[in-house]
Amino acid sequence: MTAETRETKGQAALREQLKRNLSDAIVEMEVEEAERIAKEITAQGLFQMNLLETSVAAGMAVASRLYEEGEYFIPELLSCADAAEAATEIFRPYMLGEKPAPKGCVVIGSVEGDTHDIGKNIVALVIEAGGYEVHDLGRDVPASVFADAVEAHHPDAVALASLMTTSMGHMADVVQELTRRGTRSSCKIIIGGKPVSTSFAKKIGADYYAPGAGEAVRLLDDICSRRS
Repeated sequence: MTAETRETKGQAALREQLKRNLSDAIVEMEVEEAERIAKEITAQGLFQMNLLETSVAAGMAVASRLYEEGEYFIPELLSCADAAEAATEIFRPYMLGEKPAPKGCVVIGSVEGDTHDIGKNIVALVIEAGGYEVHDLGRDVPASVFADAVEAHHPDAVALASLMTTSMGHMADVVQELTRRGTRSSCKIIIGGKPVSTSFAKKIGADYYAPGAGEAVRLLDDICSRRS
């Protein structure tokens, strides 16, 4: 075994440990610690794109589960989101450098009634880093605003996010509004979020369900390759 091989394995082990530490810091609402760990990851040259899913998003998934189980409440969930945002901001310059012409265009947002956006923010950042032009509409977005954005930007896809069962029904409103305006066939609709599924996508007339940011990029690559 060479020194280079040992160093590579050591780096991999350190990266895995830091990933776990970052996820834990997010769950434990430790904003400064999450920022410190993210800085250590980048300083050590250990940043990888999948950290956003395997560490940041994973931590928020645990926080969301604790919220749904009644162990965390809105203040705790927002503090977890602050920690996730702090880490994501450290990672951002390592994801978004000079890029070639975009592979396609995406409109994304959390649907009406859903005030959570950390998961959507992570997906948007990964999609942008994957080579796409992204128009992020934010959170609690009415169907009419999604439809306006489709008319303005002519996207290849619209990505709808929902973290709560109480807001997921508004995804259908977006599909219906695009149909009403005659723009439904101009783009694909991808839905994501903890309460939704492939069967729900079919039920409301969406095209795809993406369980995570990586799958969203893979779907977009497939969509745009078919159009080229």
